[in-house]
Amino acid sequence: MLTDEDLAAWITGLDDLFARVAGRFSRVEPRRRARAYVRAYALEHLGERDGVLVVDETGFLKKGTKSAGVQRQYSGTAGRIENCQLGVFLAYTTSKGRTLIDREPRSVILTPS
Repeated sequence: MLTDEDLAAWITGLDDLFARVAGRFSRVEPRRRARAYVRAYALEHLGERDGVLVVDETGFLKKGTKSAGVQRQYSGTAGRIENCQLGVFLAYTTSKGRTLIDREPRSVILTPS
């Protein structure tokens, strides 16, 4: 079980790591993305030979059409064609723990199998 001290130590470690690489990004957007998805750090602390990458597509139901990628498309969340956004998430998991590695919004039409 993760304790408050474990969490504080992990956050401090991430802050220290990011301080080392933040100057490499001239714009705030890639800097924020790099901070949120530092793959090498996750591998260093969670890496195991039998680690597993988990790909998950999730639908976000939407009422309007103003958000990027919103269209009528199949959503596994709803189990039918709905007005929604789709997001694809990549996670890494081992016996040491798990972490989100990357995410990307998608706008594709999928049909149920």
